Amino acid sequence: MERGISGFPAGFLATWGSGAPVIAMHTEYDANCSNSQKSGLTERAEIVPGAPGHCEGHNVNGAVLVGLALALRHAMQKFKLPGTLKVFGRRPRSRCCAAPYYVRDGLFDDADLAFHDHIYDEFKSDYGLMQSALIT
Repeated sequence: MERGISGFPAGFLATWGSGAPVIAMHTEYDANCSNSQKSGLTERAEIVPGAPGHCEGHNVNGAVLVGLALALRHAMQKFKLPGTLKVFGRRPRSRCCAAPYYVRDGLFDDADLAFHDHIYDEFKSDYGLMQSALIT
């Protein structure tokens, strides 16, 4: 476990395994005070009055991705699959945008496959280039 990666005190990189393929997983984690919000609504509608949350599910992003990492590790151990798991964490993009600095510093250079989770208003998955507005 490395903490403070790329100069971000809340950033971390946890690594397990060795060799190829290298599977990178990246997540944000946060929960804002007094922002417990029902899914799919634009008007304020608290689930639990005064509870933390993030109106779009950021408070569970980290748990979802860590669950993925644990499931992959279990499968790799059970079926004796080679590879390295890299789990990256950072504060949300609304507070700082650490991910481009992780790329700048070469932390994804050896990745064969990369996952990023983000909770939306429906259960689905996408692939390809996402959030391209951050690319210059």
